[in-house]
Amino acid sequence: MVIIPLSKKIQEIELSRACWKALFEQYSFFESYKNYLQVDVVAADADDLRSWKGWVESRLRQLTLMVCSFIYLGEIRTIFKLLHENL
Repeated sequence: MVIIPLSKKIQEIELSRACWKALFEQYSFFESYKNYLQVDVVAADADDLRSWKGWVESRLRQLTLMVCSFIYLGEIRTIFKLLHENL
């Protein structure tokens, strides 16, 4: 999920400078962001995921602070989504 370009497009739509189909235009994520870290958290069910969510987010914030003391990371986004086994 790319937050910044999407929010700019939404602002343009709200100001009638763009139409809704602009939200579905292809975005070259890997050209815009050369470095990224994906962390997959696996839980037995939705309840377990919810109970661990806060702890994982806390540890990711701590990791971010440690890494930021060495380099500038830019934008940090955490996104949790529940994947069902039957998908």
